[in-house]
Amino acid sequence: MQKEITSLMDLLRGVSILYVEDEIAMRQTLRTLLEKFTPLVEEASNGKEAFQKWQVEPADLIITDLNMPIMGGLELIHKIKEKDPFQKIIVLSAYGDMKNLLEAINVGVDGYILKPLDIHAFFSTLQRVGRYIRLEKENKEYKEYLEKQLELYKRELEEKNRQLLYKLQYDSLTSLPNKNRLQLDFQSKKFNSMIYVDIDNMDFVNINFGFHVGDRAIAQIAEKIGESLPADFFLYHIMNDEFAILSQQDLHSSLAVAKKIAQAIEEFTIPDIGFNLTSTLAVIPVEEKIPFDKAHLTIKKAKESDERVLCFKEDFFQEFHKKDLAFWIQKVQDGLKEDRFIPYFQPIVDTKTKKIERYEVLSRLKDDETIVSPALFLDAVRFSGLMPKMTRSIIQKSFEAFASTSLSFSLNISQEDLRSNYLRSYLLEQCEKYGIEPHRVVLEILESMGNEEYNMLQFKKLKESGFLIAIDDFGTQGANFLRLHQWPVDFLKIDGIFIKDIDKNQDSFYIVETIIHYAKLKGIKTVAEYVHNDKVAQKLEEIGVDYVQGFYFGEPRRELRKENGYQSSS
Repeated sequence: MQKEITSLMDLLRGVSILYVEDEIAMRQTLRTLLEKFTPLVEEASNGKEAFQKWQVEPADLIITDLNMPIMGGLELIHKIKEKDPFQKIIVLSAYGDMKNLLEAINVGVDGYILKPLDIHAFFSTLQRVGRYIRLEKENKEYKEYLEKQLELYKRELEEKNRQLLYKLQYDSLTSLPNKNRLQLDFQSKKFNSMIYVDIDNMDFVNINFGFHVGDRAIAQIAEKIGESLPADFFLYHIMNDEFAILSQQDLHSSLAVAKKIAQAIEEFTIPDIGFNLTSTLAVIPVEEKIPFDKAHLTIKKAKESDERVLCFKEDFFQEFHKKDLAFWIQKVQDGLKEDRFIPYFQPIVDTKTKKIERYEVLSRLKDDETIVSPALFLDAVRFSGLMPKMTRSIIQKSFEAFASTSLSFSLNISQEDLRSNYLRSYLLEQCEKYGIEPHRVVLEILESMGNEEYNMLQFKKLKESGFLIAIDDFGTQGANFLRLHQWPVDFLKIDGIFIKDIDKNQDSFYIVETIIHYAKLKGIKTVAEYVHNDKVAQKLEEIGVDYVQGFYFGEPRRELRKENGYQSSS
């Protein structure tokens, strides 16, 4: 008996009981007994009173007699079960009231006890029903605990995402909005002009006096520029020694402001070293896109003509493209005719196995004995509309190279390739021709590609065919996490701007750590690009990057390696 009592005390601890009985003596006796197990006992003398109390504050367990005045136990059970089918109920019934007892059982009570009360039977029924109540309570508590933890985790993730977005959109040195923030603002604001500021001799300061002096000087110059600006001019720090200022004012107003900024920089002396800086400024009209190309071209022309401030002229642009773009368009056209576009292969290494998992295929142009980088010819390929033709050539040669291996490989896909809508059929054709399973082929796309319907449809069909999708250079467009939600992504390639100094730059470390954490939650594998030394590689392995790529593991080469492992370039 003592064992039963101890067990019941554990089961009914914290359990609330509503006991319904019209016989006063019976009610008092049983209540006294129940309170030995839990202090949370309420009583009622009939079904009506019990139902009113239950509506105000439901009990975990109801113990009710069946035959009572005003409202009997059976009616009470029906009313409560209509409101809460899962309410735990035990009925007390006399031997002669079998009809009502059977109906109560059919309604779904959890136990019954016959009068006169048998204490062992009563304890046994209480123990059985108490186990269910205890289990439900524990499940509820655990569910509430999980929900609370999930809410805390969501808040933590939201805060990390907020911090990441801030770090991606604001420069840590000057606290100014950066190029990513400028691109976002450009979509929401109407700008008419841009002033571009280039600090001429910052490299000299960094080399001769140290980067700490140069960084401090940049922060101070940012303050000086900010002090020179009217309220409707917006300052951005684009890179180490370059600033952009966007305005809704016209070119004439911006030119006056640019001259004022140039004067302020010229009068600034770097503390401690007594060194004065010089600057070159370009003033450019703003139309459909941010005119970075015109800004750099105007800066170039200003330095050539020894001008401190220069306004853009269309002649600058036309002259440059006549000399440069036309030359490379001809090279590209000749290269395609003579089949001189060739694939180069750079290894991608698994951080756990230290084995080469796959290769990224990179396009090169063979020009006599020179191998030309795409940095020189890619604009010409796009401008001349030859991107799909070049991509087809690289795809075909890549499949031929990997046909005799079991390795996987990544192909870079452009917006022009998607617009031409040839990829799926052409890739499947190459798979069949060279006996390569689609899952060995990863298609690398840029996060800047839009969500146009034809893009989304092609991604879906390519995935259905077995090809894998990777987002390349993730972070250069502001780490658009929405892309990871909208696109069927298998791999995420983190841009090298965050990788190259991750062993020294805490901001880079936090950004990469957050990206990896989010990718793991989504089941997406991560690849770190531009890994150039052992310290960076070790740091990436510590924070859980799945794959690494860069000159430390191997430069792009014309031939595939015979060995599966890698030899570091250090």
